[in-house]
Amino acid sequence: MMNIRDIVERINYFRNLKNISARNLSYDIDKSYNYINKLESLNFNPPMSVILDIINALDISPEEFFAEDYKNYSLNKKISNLLKSIINSVPSEDIAELINELKNR
Repeated sequence: MMNIRDIVERINYFRNLKNISARNLSYDIDKSYNYINKLESLNFNPPMSVILDIINALDISPEEFFAEDYKNYSLNKKISNLLKSIINSVPSEDIAELINELKNR
């Protein structure tokens, strides 16, 4: 189960990844200038509606924010989509052969 520290860690990670200051994120969600700073200092637990506002302001999906491996979500998504396209366009026997070759490296 995710706790407030996990949520704050994710907010901080995505905020820094997108180079958004705490002040600007606070304003983006229509809160006072120090809202995110207080949140990141673990001064309070925000309601889920505010967490969703933050996710929206960070321009990420809830799926990405709450993903177990959120730091690698984009890469994992790209790999997954690439594998799906390969599976849909390459005969199964060739895929099995490729997987066996990769295993033996």
